[in-house]
Amino acid sequence: MQRPTIAIIGPGRAGSALGRALHKAGYSVTAIGGRNPENVGRLAPELGAHARQSPATVIALAALPVLAVPVAFIPRLAPDLAPPPCPAPRRPPRPPPAARAPAP
Repeated sequence: MQRPTIAIIGPGRAGSALGRALHKAGYSVTAIGGRNPENVGRLAPELGAHARQSPATVIALAALPVLAVPVAFIPRLAPDLAPPPCPAPRRPPRPPPAARAPAP
């Protein structure tokens, strides 16, 4: 079985350690992305990966993206990670309930 290519978003302590461990284990880490260009620029060449700023670009370069970011940052990344879901089909408005006849 062929190993998937890996992309890491978040080259901080956890992302860097994971990237190095995967690289050492023989996985191809193809892209590193993050908000700090210095961290991205240091780790990417070490792993033979592309340095990218955009999460969408990082994800496009690998079969298995890894988010190594604090949970609080995920809502900010979400729009870049996946296309928006299809909007629910709009239903025509319901007509007002028929007027009830007064009780006899």
